[in-house]
Amino acid sequence: MRTLLCDGPILLAWLGGLRCEPPTEAEMALFAGLVRPLRRRLLLERRLGRGRLFASGISAALEALGRPALLVTASGTVALANQAGLAWLDLSPASARFSIREAIAGAPSELDVTPVAARGVPDHFLLVRRAQLDLEARLAQAACAWNLTPRQTEVLRRLALGDANKDVAEYFGMSLRTVEQHVTDLLVKAGVDSRLRLLARLWQPS
Repeated sequence: MRTLLCDGPILLAWLGGLRCEPPTEAEMALFAGLVRPLRRRLLLERRLGRGRLFASGISAALEALGRPALLVTASGTVALANQAGLAWLDLSPASARFSIREAIAGAPSELDVTPVAARGVPDHFLLVRRAQLDLEARLAQAACAWNLTPRQTEVLRRLALGDANKDVAEYFGMSLRTVEQHVTDLLVKAGVDSRLRLLARLWQPS
């Protein structure tokens, strides 16, 4: 007595048992009753796993944009945001929320809007803030205004691109402690108390 539980061509599980006597009708009915809920559970776990992978991929893609970017629901609730987007929301929450509502409603806004639709999921919107200046121009301004060293400017660039401290350390081949010191120095020079506020200041309109 056996069955294969599949999702299309993908084998999810093999369910069954071996013995000398053939199964009784009651055993067959019990076995059949197990198959459907078990397959549902395995399918759900597989799709949840894919969902986590897709969410990670979307987060990575948002970070790669290098500008404030958010994935929001039709009501304006932020579902995902990159570091620059979080910094923008933190810097001016009221005006940012107003811009989000205006963009979703189709009114002129500082945000570029891309509808995102998927079967079985409520409509979402990808919002990307138009760059007033590109990242290099922002870095040049910050380096001058905050009196940054060339290395501090390079570390700030990596932070703006979404790198964590360990990523910065690997990129430059330096110790994590050295990176932490650079980040601390950047916070002091920018006059802020967190990475989020540092990025907010970097993207703050002049």
